[in-house]
Amino acid sequence: MIATKVGARPTRAGIDFANRVGADEGLSPAAIYAAARESRERLDVERIDLLYAHVEDPRAPVAATVAAFGALESAGEVALLGVSNHRA
Repeated sequence: MIATKVGARPTRAGIDFANRVGADEGLSPAAIYAAARESRERLDVERIDLLYAHVEDPRAPVAATVAAFGALESAGEVALLGVSNHRA
């Protein structure tokens, strides 16, 4: 099982997790597609078994984030989707 997360990687050095908002990759469709592609390449797999949205991103519309995750699943690049560190 290959599981990985997207959304919280810092975009510049010296950013800690508590102060990451605005300085992380976020959950825009472009960031999701790039992070998933880079993870597949790094892990040398064609499909990620489980892809998580790591943290909420107030900058990205939820509908756009969900659509991007759905597109990855529809394309067969991701099998299962999940979220972590999100409010219910």
